[in-house]
Amino acid sequence: MKNISKNLKSELNKVMISLEDISEDDFYVYQPREDSDMLLQSTRQKIKQLNKSLKILELGVGSGYIAFNLISEFDNLDYHAVDLNPDAVNFVKKYYQKSKFKSKLTVKQSDLFENVKGKYDIIIFNPPYLPKQKNEPYKMSLALSGGTLGHETTEKFLQQARKFLKKNGIMQIIVTSLNAKYLKPIIERELFQYKTIKEEKYDFEKLYVYELEQDDLAKKYPDIQVFAEGWHSYIYRYDKYIIKKSKLNDARYQKEKMMLQRLSKYNIGPKIVDLGLDDNYLCYEFVPGILLKDYMKDLTLEKIKQINKILLPKIIRLDSLGIKKEELTRITSNAIINKNKITLIDFERSKFTKTNDNFPQYLEFIRHLLSRLKLNPKIVDLKEYKKLENDYDLLLEKAKLIMNNYAL
Repeated sequence: MKNISKNLKSELNKVMISLEDISEDDFYVYQPREDSDMLLQSTRQKIKQLNKSLKILELGVGSGYIAFNLISEFDNLDYHAVDLNPDAVNFVKKYYQKSKFKSKLTVKQSDLFENVKGKYDIIIFNPPYLPKQKNEPYKMSLALSGGTLGHETTEKFLQQARKFLKKNGIMQIIVTSLNAKYLKPIIERELFQYKTIKEEKYDFEKLYVYELEQDDLAKKYPDIQVFAEGWHSYIYRYDKYIIKKSKLNDARYQKEKMMLQRLSKYNIGPKIVDLGLDDNYLCYEFVPGILLKDYMKDLTLEKIKQINKILLPKIIRLDSLGIKKEELTRITSNAIINKNKITLIDFERSKFTKTNDNFPQYLEFIRHLLSRLKLNPKIVDLKEYKKLENDYDLLLEKAKLIMNNYAL
C-alpha cells in the first residue's frame, strides 16, 4: 500500500503480516500519526508510574497501534478496545489477534460506550476532532470528523465517561487548540479536573494530551448527574437533592442560602440541606413537578386563575418580608408546579428592599398571560400599593382588590 505510514508498517512487521494481504478497506482505518504517538507515550508513562495490574479501555482503537504497543510491553494489562468503525474492528481482529498477544486484547464495535461494560483504571481516547466537511465520505468522517464544530464527539464522550471510570481512575485524551476553548467548560461541567501532560506544536494547531480525573464532588457522590445549566451555575441532581455549583468559584450562593432559610417556614422556595460542601455550592431538596413555562404552553383562563390563586399569596409574602425576588415578569422559568403547589427557585439575584416591588412585577406577568388570550387587561395604578407598610394581610387585601380588575 502506497499510503501506509512508517509507524503502522513497523507494527505490522511485528506480527509478521504481509502488506500484500491488506485490503483497501483496511485503510479506512485511522493510521498512526503524531497524536497517536503522543497518547502512546503519555499512557506508557502513566502505566509505569502506577506500577500495578490495570484494566484499560481504549476508545477509537483505529489500527490498534497504541493497543499493540502497550500489551506487547506490559504484562499487567487487561486491555479492552472499541471503535465505531467496523473496518477498524475487523482490522485489529484480523491482524493483531493473530499475534501471541491476542489473549490480552478484547476488541469490539461500539459507538463510544454503547457496548462497554464495567469500570476501568485508565480510559484513553484519541477522538476525531476536525469539523465535519461537506461531501466527506462516511467512512473517512468516522476517523476524522468530530461534529459540526469538531468537539461534539469529545463532549459526548465526557458526558458518558464517569459511569465507566473507577473512583480514582484517570483518562487521557487528545485535544486540539482548534476546540480546546469549547472543551474546558464542558470538562468542568461534567465534574472532571484536568492537567496538560503533553503538548506539541504543528503548522496550524497545537495538540495536547489532557489527563482527567473525577473532581471531589463526583468522588463523594458517584451517582451525581448533570441536571441543568444556568448563566452562572452548573446544576446537578443527586438522589433527592439538587446541588448548584458556581461557575465563578465564588461564594455567591451564601446570599441565596440565607434567603431560602428565611423563607423556609412559608413554603415559598425549596428546603435547604447541608451536605457538608463548601461555600461554592448550594444544596436543597429536589422539587418534583414541571417548570411553569411548560405547564402554560396550552394556556387557558382557568389555568391563569389557578396559577394566581397559588402564587399571589407567595408574592405578597415576599413583599411583606422586604425581599425582592427579581425576574418575576418571567417567573415561568423560575417556578415549578406540581398539582396545586408552586415552588419558586433561583433566589440568586434576590435582595432586601424597603419597597413593595414584587407584586408590580407579578402583575405585569399576569397582564402578559391575559394578553396572550386576547383579553387586553387594563393598566392599574400601583402607587397606593407601593406606599403600604410591610403588613402581609394589608398588602394581600389590596392586591386582591387590584386583581379584581382582571376578574381573577
